[in-house]
Amino acid sequence: MPEGGISDEVLLKRLTAIQSSAFVAGVALELQQAREAGNESWAAEIHARHAYRMHSLSEFMKTLLQRFTRWFNRVHERSGTLWEQRYKSVIVESGIAARTMAAYIDLNPVRAGMVMDPADYRWSS
Repeated sequence: MPEGGISDEVLLKRLTAIQSSAFVAGVALELQQAREAGNESWAAEIHARHAYRMHSLSEFMKTLLQRFTRWFNRVHERSGTLWEQRYKSVIVESGIAARTMAAYIDLNPVRAGMVMDPADYRWSS
């Protein structure tokens, strides 16, 4: 287990939330083989490769959207993408863009008809 990181067991458990059982079994087998061979650097590399995806919002969203698209296409007997472009995140620190984004988020419950005034929404800022 990496210092301050998660154990192999926790890593595999978290992988099951978004990956198939066959994929997780493959990762578990790779980790087991590396540990049994006494090759800690190989095991650490395998662990880091999969843990990285859990700490990157961009990687998480990419994986989530790919899996959802495959599921949706299978269920609805279709093919192709569901989204026009890949997910991207942008840091908004201050200025007009931050105020515009905050207003958009605060007005979502009003547009959805959940409340009449944004101040009445429980999680409104």
